Amino acid sequence: MTKASTSLGTTEPLRDFSKPVPLYRGEITPAVVEPVIRFTTIEPKDGYITSPSFAELKEMPAVYLRKVPHFTIHNAFGKIEFLDPVDLTDTDLSNVVEIVKGEAIVYSESDELQGKKPPVGSKLNVPAEITLNGYTARKEKFERKIQAYCAEKDCEHIKYDQGRGEWTFRVQHFTKWGIVMSSDEEESEEEEKQMEVESEEEKSVEEQA
Repeated sequence: MTKASTSLGTTEPLRDFSKPVPLYRGEITPAVVEPVIRFTTIEPKDGYITSPSFAELKEMPAVYLRKVPHFTIHNAFGKIEFLDPVDLTDTDLSNVVEIVKGEAIVYSESDELQGKKPPVGSKLNVPAEITLNGYTARKEKFERKIQAYCAEKDCEHIKYDQGRGEWTFRVQHFTKWGIVMSSDEEESEEEEKQMEVESEEEKSVEEQA
């Protein structure tokens, strides 16, 4: 190989440009690249609202989406507030959560039979506070029904607001929760309330006479 003279009188070999020049000298450590996780959470059905909002959830990095604190979902029939952080990755909220009159369901019986229901303590199968709306029962009578229900199903009764028709209770895991009033029970309650109103009106008339 031809050598070139330098200003100091020494010689060094000419560079062979036909060979590739290494970009770095020494050992190269490849950079660790975090895998890109695609957003796979499916929006709940129409009429359901979440907090954080679904738009906010879509902007969350996967590391936060795996542990969302204070997650709530509600509609006209009630609300579910999860008391532990929940993992919402790869979760179909339109299929998993259902709140109807008198019932809150997270993971249906079909999910359980098909082995799709996660173990207690994971995903949405965690402790929660549930509020169901639309009850018309009188306080004393309905609370007796609540006590029997919670004794059997192992839930914690928080309060029943007769004026608002709201029942709030806590659960440690998920199945189908709630008390569905039959049409006969609701009619009976309305008749009793009407009788009470009429009785109060009669008393008022007698007092004025």
